[in-house]
Amino acid sequence: MKLVYLTPLVLLGILLFGCTAQQTPSTQPTLPPAYTTTATPTLPPASPTPQANATPSPSLQPGSGFVPEATPVSEEIFSTPTVTPTPTPGPEVQEVRINASEFKFEPNTITLRKGVRARLIVQSLDQYHSIAVTQVGGKPEWAFSRPLERPAWNPATGRYDLYKPVTIEFTPYETGEWQFTSPLSLGSGASQMRGVIRVVD
Repeated sequence: MKLVYLTPLVLLGILLFGCTAQQTPSTQPTLPPAYTTTATPTLPPASPTPQANATPSPSLQPGSGFVPEATPVSEEIFSTPTVTPTPTPGPEVQEVRINASEFKFEPNTITLRKGVRARLIVQSLDQYHSIAVTQVGGKPEWAFSRPLERPAWNPATGRYDLYKPVTIEFTPYETGEWQFTSPLSLGSGASQMRGVIRVVD
């Protein structure tokens, strides 16, 4: 009799246990998160450590008195300048040009400095003339007398061709005045053809 009563109870318990098992969700075990392996980046090689004896860069601090080093300059930039020697002046010469014509000298008064070389360039413009220091009783040692030839007539041009000038050089060593004339000039006015050389200090 007892087994008859227990059998339904066991079956009821089995049914209740089965319903409970269906309603209760199965709990899945929680797994730890997966870790992704990241590749380590390759770093460039480190620059060499400066040597201990390297000269540190000076800092410009106010009042530090730092003077930057001069940058070396190539010798090609600054070359030795070429010095042109100053020409030595030659002896001083006082030059005067004189024209002779009927019947005058132009200029007829010549002033020269004592002790300085003189150069007279004399030319006839029309006929046969001359130039000479003719002062009586006081001719200087540099006195001169030179003919000035008459220019030749040129029929092609219908004019006289001028002769080359006559150059007379001397050095007056004493002061004073000396007369010069044209002794070889011809004509009624030849006696009026004269001039003066004045020598001053």
